[in-house]
Amino acid sequence: MSVTDTALVYLHAATTGDCAMTKALTYHWENTTFAWCHDPKMLSYKDVQAPMFVPASEAGASVELVTFTMKTTAFPDHSLQAGVEPWSFDFVRTPAGWRVRDQGQG
Repeated sequence: MSVTDTALVYLHAATTGDCAMTKALTYHWENTTFAWCHDPKMLSYKDVQAPMFVPASEAGASVELVTFTMKTTAFPDHSLQAGVEPWSFDFVRTPAGWRVRDQGQG
């Protein structure tokens, strides 16, 4: 499966509350990044961009960056308010396929 296909599966799972799928597609989800299973919740997404390669010298690991726009509930720590925001996923290639390694605004 391509990184774009994986991103679309992940986004669909995040917006439909399929926590088993978001966790399965998140690299070490329990230690590194959340999987949209609790607040905040991803309500919708649009404008998914083509992946962009980012070398390890810039990201700590070679990743494919997928950016999009999302609508979300507020983060519990109020670091991001509810509403529409740009967001991105860093995907890393694992033996099991592409996995979200990190995510964030912009």
